[in-house]
Amino acid sequence: LLPAPDSVYISVPQPDSSTMVYLYKKMDSIRVQRTAMGRFLLSSRLRIQSINLGKFFTARPVQFSLSPGLSTNGRMNPQVVNNFSFNALGGYSGGVNGLEIGGLFNLDKNDMKYVQVGGLFNLVGGNMHGFQTGGLQNTVLSNGGGFQVGGINNFVKGQFSGIQVGGVVNFTNKKFTGLQIGGVGNITGQQMSGVQIGGVFNYAKRLKGVQIGLINIADSSEGYSIGLINVVFRGYHKLAFYSNEVLPFNAAFKTGNHKLYSILMGGANPDTSNKIFSFGYGIGREWKLGRSLALNTELSAEYLYMGSWEYTNLLARPAITLQFRIGKYFGIYAGPAYNVFFTDQERKVAGYRYPVPGGSLKANSLGKNRTGWLGWQAGFNFF
Repeated sequence: LLPAPDSVYISVPQPDSSTMVYLYKKMDSIRVQRTAMGRFLLSSRLRIQSINLGKFFTARPVQFSLSPGLSTNGRMNPQVVNNFSFNALGGYSGGVNGLEIGGLFNLDKNDMKYVQVGGLFNLVGGNMHGFQTGGLQNTVLSNGGGFQVGGINNFVKGQFSGIQVGGVVNFTNKKFTGLQIGGVGNITGQQMSGVQIGGVFNYAKRLKGVQIGLINIADSSEGYSIGLINVVFRGYHKLAFYSNEVLPFNAAFKTGNHKLYSILMGGANPDTSNKIFSFGYGIGREWKLGRSLALNTELSAEYLYMGSWEYTNLLARPAITLQFRIGKYFGIYAGPAYNVFFTDQERKVAGYRYPVPGGSLKANSLGKNRTGWLGWQAGFNFF
């Protein structure tokens, strides 16, 4: 008897590169069928046939269909690229190289060029180039370029170059170049080079353009964020505490990047006979003068509460400060500011300060209800 071997080795042949490319392309060509909408709208027989004929495609000038599977191209339509395609309810074709119109929807296995109109939605498994509009949404499972209009949203799994307009939101998973306009917001999963305009928010992983919205968020930024709250996770963050000639106690949170940061601020004078409170918003820029020195230019607007909400008391304040950094997380700063104050308040409310600036400072009249004076501010910040 022969002794049993310690190990048994079985040789399994590995697929060559051409086989791997074939398998990839075959899976790539059925991306539409693998979506939830594709599984819902396409029969199992049509899906199986499309998989079996994955490598075969042909072109025809015109096709008409009532629904997926009921087409002038018959059940071969998923393998046909049409120049003109009209789908009364909806259709499933190999692609479009011209014009496609769907009463409710259009499903395309591969690429779409140049115009596509869907009453409810469009779903493209390959690339989209041209103009695409859907009453509810547009979905592109590869890359896109051109002009995309979705009543609710636009979704591009790859990168997009051009213009996206979404009634609610636009989402590009990879790089975006161009203009995004979203009724609520815009999302770019990688680099955004261009302009994002969102009714509420914008997000870009790497911002190299401009964001305009109530809330703007980026992981890193070399561009500009314009909004009430601008957050750059790997950007400019400072918590400042300072004093000026109007209010002895003030705090501000500054976030964005050194090119442009937003400022949320508030202040108070707790003196029981001269109380005054403020809150406001500003923008600023930091100019580096060296390793430890920087010059900050800021413009802010604050509402001053002086005993009654019936009055309008607005303080606009451009300021220039010189900042000296002490260590990695701490700095001190000071500098001059000019104040422009608008008020329609004509009398003092008991316990509150009136007028502003008051004290030894004298204001110059700048016209009806407006005064101006030269002031100062000094403080320290963290981070």
